Amino acid sequence: MIKKSSDRISINHISNQPTTSKSGNGFVSSNEYTGAIPECLKSCLKMLLNPIFLEDRENHIIGFNRAFEELLNGKGQQILGQKSVQLISNYQAVIRESNHALIKQPDHIFRKNIRIKIGAGETRDVLLCRSAFRAETSSAEGYINSLTDLTLLKKYEAEAHQKIQIEQTFSRLSTRFINIKEAEVDELIQNTLQTIGEFQKLDTAVILLFSADQNFLTLSHAWRSAQPASDKPIYTDQPAAPFHWSVSKLKQARPILINRLSDLPRSAAAECTILKRFDVKSAILAPLISENNLIGIAAFTTKVSEQKWQAEDVNLFMTVANLIASGIQRIRSVKERDNIQAQLIHSQRMEDIGNLAGGIAHDFNNILTVIQGRVQMLMMNTDPEDSRLKDMKQICEVINRAADLARQLLLFSRKHEVNLKVININLIIENTYQMLKHLVRENITFETHLEPHLWKVHADESNIEQILLNLVVNAQDAIHDKGHIIICTENVLLSQKDIKIIPESRSGNFIRLSVEDSGCGIKKEIINHIFDPFFSTKEKDQGTGLGLSVVYGIVKKHGGWVNLYSEIDHGTVFKIYLPAIISEKSQLGATEIELIENYRGNQEVVLIVEDNIDVLQTLDELLQSANYHVLKAASGEVALEIFRKHPDAVDIVISDILLPGINGKEMVNQMLSRYPELKVIFMSGYSPNRFNLSAADLEHAVFIQKPIQSQTLLNTIRRMLDQP
Repeated sequence: MIKKSSDRISINHISNQPTTSKSGNGFVSSNEYTGAIPECLKSCLKMLLNPIFLEDRENHIIGFNRAFEELLNGKGQQILGQKSVQLISNYQAVIRESNHALIKQPDHIFRKNIRIKIGAGETRDVLLCRSAFRAETSSAEGYINSLTDLTLLKKYEAEAHQKIQIEQTFSRLSTRFINIKEAEVDELIQNTLQTIGEFQKLDTAVILLFSADQNFLTLSHAWRSAQPASDKPIYTDQPAAPFHWSVSKLKQARPILINRLSDLPRSAAAECTILKRFDVKSAILAPLISENNLIGIAAFTTKVSEQKWQAEDVNLFMTVANLIASGIQRIRSVKERDNIQAQLIHSQRMEDIGNLAGGIAHDFNNILTVIQGRVQMLMMNTDPEDSRLKDMKQICEVINRAADLARQLLLFSRKHEVNLKVININLIIENTYQMLKHLVRENITFETHLEPHLWKVHADESNIEQILLNLVVNAQDAIHDKGHIIICTENVLLSQKDIKIIPESRSGNFIRLSVEDSGCGIKKEIINHIFDPFFSTKEKDQGTGLGLSVVYGIVKKHGGWVNLYSEIDHGTVFKIYLPAIISEKSQLGATEIELIENYRGNQEVVLIVEDNIDVLQTLDELLQSANYHVLKAASGEVALEIFRKHPDAVDIVISDILLPGINGKEMVNQMLSRYPELKVIFMSGYSPNRFNLSAADLEHAVFIQKPIQSQTLLNTIRRMLDQP
């Protein structure tokens, strides 16, 4: 038996090349001590998972189990005879402390949490249990040491603690999002990003939302760590087109894990460039899904070092993204409800004001009739040489101005008589063009862009003239120096999806009459009052404040609506929608048949360059159905690469002008430098005046304004291809 003792017994020094004894390859000991260690104890020691080693009084290792050998990286017999302090760094101070304690209390087991370093290798946190022993059958005595590795225990504890924290975070956030008030959702989203960012030791966490037309990704919420790894901006608003690869993945409601940027495929080159621009090393992109639609992206990033994301990380970020998406949808639902309510209130208010204005105008005209009749009778009975006749004539002039004011009030109130008939608004614009042009100052460019096959409408011709007159005069007054005014007409088919983003709209066929100016714009705080009667931003005595209210009243009388878009220092556009008359012969189905038959291609190659994926796909399907071979590109750079490979194969290029990176004009110029006879169709949602297209730009090109009618596009392609 081994007996613990505090007696000092001298032991001969063990040589550096000791002989050894093994017990089933599980416990190794020096021959000098083999008899001192019972076989039953050896069996126990070799089965223990903890590293065990024995020392003599001078701290030479005289025995050890396999776990201790593995701890020292399998050095085996070289361990015997070595001093423990030579194999385990930072061990000398512990030996002194434990020996001192064991001398005072020989039967005591010394325990202490220590940090040791194995040779020049890794550092370990361990629990040391050390006690003295003495063999009854010999004079052998020394110390038996047990090491319990706390590193794994701490790791398991940390993982368990993290799991509890994650569950608590899930529960807390879920509860808050369920019970939150609408006004507090923004703050909660911001706090959620901070909570997750700090918990996961991120550098940034941002929420990016798609614009209504899906063309832009805008920064909605952002969090940055207190000690940022980069001083670059977290994010700047970007066109959505460069994110084509990631968007296509996220639409499947699955996250994208980016452990390092080099893992991204070549098709994600645009995403890689953008992430590098903001110093991102690793990222998780989680989809924000609402009503089965991708409304945005939650981006969680690190900028210090690359990160290998685990399944627990993904689950956490996806849960957070789902919660945030629900919060954003709640905000949007509230805003949509408020907008609808505001529109109803505004419509009712305008209706009430119209009724009031109509009543006032009616009574006012009665009063004017009496005054005018009396004055005219006085004039008939007054000598032409009478000096009072001049005053009477002046009264009549004022009466006429007052009558005109009453007439405008009736137009606004929609109580005037209208002579509705089937008309083509293009003809009215052409007939009044010269008159309108004379109204506009010489330093203002006045243009029209009219749909050649405009649908007809039921309308009062004089009322349409009044709309044009009022809007053109209003546009001129908004331009303080040089500028432009553009009148456009278009055929528009509004779907259920369209009416969600166009205020006051409804589905169906409409003609859209637009009057655009490059003036000073309208301040947001007064836009809601712009159609109010007698509301004016002009100087006193420079207007009645009825011009736009008359436009509003006429349009409502014709069953349409007016949308207003304005930007300070950039200009304003009024868009008027009037119900179109569509005969059975020109219904959509018949039109499609006519298009395919009359404008069919001969497998000519068309290169479409469009950053809006939905528009690109629509044009692709249309042209393929018309027997054209289609090449597609979502950016100017990709289009140029395609063109370099097949310069002689492309017959015509159809390109948006506003593209991410190189714009449409620059791209086409590079193509023309290589192939001067190339035919080009430019397209844009803006008027061509915005892009200063020169005669050189349009030498081999035409411009079509969005929304593009299928018949117009196919007709234009066929006409250009058939030109010599």
